[in-house]
Amino acid sequence: MLQVLKIGGAVLTEKDRPFRLRRGEAERIAHEIRAALNRHRGMKLVLVHGGGSFGHYVAKAFLDNVGMIDVEGFCTIAGYMDELNRAVVEILNLYGVPAVSVTPRALFFLRSDGSVEAHSNVICKLLERNIVPVLYGDVVASDEGFKILSGDLIAWFLASVFKADRLLFGTAVDGVYDRDPTKFRDARFLSRLSLTMFSNRSASFAGSVRYDVTGGMMSKLSYGVKYIDSVGEVIIFNALRKGYVYKALTGGRIRCTRILP
Repeated sequence: MLQVLKIGGAVLTEKDRPFRLRRGEAERIAHEIRAALNRHRGMKLVLVHGGGSFGHYVAKAFLDNVGMIDVEGFCTIAGYMDELNRAVVEILNLYGVPAVSVTPRALFFLRSDGSVEAHSNVICKLLERNIVPVLYGDVVASDEGFKILSGDLIAWFLASVFKADRLLFGTAVDGVYDRDPTKFRDARFLSRLSLTMFSNRSASFAGSVRYDVTGGMMSKLSYGVKYIDSVGEVIIFNALRKGYVYKALTGGRIRCTRILP
């Protein structure tokens, strides 16, 4: 079984405090991943994480002040994302997960129409050797200079390319609501969501905001419209809930939103 797990930056970092890793959460998630790999020895796993208060904070600063990501912005954002990724990979290996960093800016290229090109063979070879490739939201080259490539898009793209059995989005909320549950007490939780309904704009959806320059929940869903037919089960769940990463990887019952075509 091949699974792609995307852990949001809001789970791994304190999004309102720049450059703060939630080390305790990262360690717990690493422990749960190791337990899942131990239970299912044949499992292949690709891990993707978001930028949180590392990449998003710096990217927003450059976009606000310069209006674009210039060479200085590219190098600065890349440096902070590498710092976060090193910390995550170090923790994974500390807890027995055979993980290695795979730098997206060396593999991915963004076209002006939003399509993605990637050299994914290296990821395939790592999976064949039971290594967990760890990618992350990054700055990449494009037809129009430098652009942000979100971890969500990377996760959808790789899940589609490798025809993943399961694509899991671990976020800081239980799943998708019809509107922001932090603002509306009557927000309705959606246990299932059709992307056909979403693309028709028949509802408004909640997401994480603050420093998020990649679109939050809206982008997570909109990317799926293109890729979902090539992916098996797609789930959005709360990775801050203890045991949920393990349960999601092993097919356990959790409160979540299942994404349908």
